[in-house]
Amino acid sequence: QYAGWLNSAKRPETRRKRLKEALERLRENRKPGMK
Repeated sequence: QYAGWLNSAKRPETRRKRLKEALERLRENRKPGMK
């Protein structure tokens, strides 16, 4: 789920931002799309 979201980013800055957010969510055991 995260892979598709990360790969949909066109700009490298966006990809880095999403990767950081995905890692934080995984650490907190939160699913994608949850706020």
